[in-house]
Amino acid sequence: EKSTRVVAVQEDRLHRPLLDLSAPLVEANQAASMGYDGSGQNVVVLDTGVDADHPNFSGKIVAEACFAKGDPYLSGDCPNSGLFDDGEGSGSHCTYSGDCFHGTHVAGIAVGAGDSYPGVAPGASLIPIQVFSEFTGSDCGSDPSPCALSWTSDQIAALEYVFDTLRPLHSIASVNMSLGGAAYTSQADCDDDNPATKAAI
Repeated sequence: EKSTRVVAVQEDRLHRPLLDLSAPLVEANQAASMGYDGSGQNVVVLDTGVDADHPNFSGKIVAEACFAKGDPYLSGDCPNSGLFDDGEGSGSHCTYSGDCFHGTHVAGIAVGAGDSYPGVAPGASLIPIQVFSEFTGSDCGSDPSPCALSWTSDQIAALEYVFDTLRPLHSIASVNMSLGGAAYTSQADCDDDNPATKAAI
């Protein structure tokens, strides 16, 4: 029997790290030519975590967190072996898969301050949130095992944390989520399949 207290139910799906084109889509070159570099702003990157020792992020990380339920479900896969962590090092990159470098790559595109390859907003600060868990076997599909996958519910929890906890403390320009699952042919179909994610965004 349907409960009158339940508005909707959304499947907790798994998502892979994903990045195609970015800088041209956000017109980064045009913004840079006008002198905008992100100074005074923060970019949140929900991904596989970030290598904080990378020289392009020196002095840039102002907060960090992890939401990773793990596999088996609710086993916890944050650096503290729990489901959630927001202590120092909580946004560190995972190490069990080649995909674990994905978050560092994405953060570099967003806010990296390297001489050779500056990011879209090299003057901005960084808030890495690690939302991926280690999976093995059939969950990895054709990818090598172990692989990095992210639960929808971890992404939603991270977005709520950004809104409720981080937003009052930091000027947040954007939240980057370079991850994905199914491909959709229309925005409406995507929204209908992911109502909780859309609400969190």
